[in-house]
Amino acid sequence: MRRLVRAFLLCSLLLAGCSADVVLNEFVALNQDGLIGPSGSPDWIELYNMTSGEVTLDEWFISDDVGLPEKAPLAGLTVPANGHLLLIASGEPTLGDNHLPFRLNGGGETIVLTGPQGREIGRAHV
Repeated sequence: MRRLVRAFLLCSLLLAGCSADVVLNEFVALNQDGLIGPSGSPDWIELYNMTSGEVTLDEWFISDDVGLPEKAPLAGLTVPANGHLLLIASGEPTLGDNHLPFRLNGGGETIVLTGPQGREIGRAHV
């Protein structure tokens, strides 16, 4: 299933003509036993940096609400060169900088990644 999600996201980005350095790479909603943390088995979203340089996410946002794309600021986070950043959709942002103030709804919603100047970088349907 994880490969299908990744393939879907990458195909969606290619079809949309996305030329972003950082993209939505993978996500898991309704996590039951994959990643286990202090708040149980949280949902998660993975970003991927397609460049050979580190990308700082100071003017970036992620949201589970298309009408509120700046719901969760990613300020202070970086994605390593050719690397990944795991965002924990625990609904408990006080647990750490990479914890988001929302959980993913496995019944259907849209994840929106917004870059500098409010430019939509990508979206994925859960």
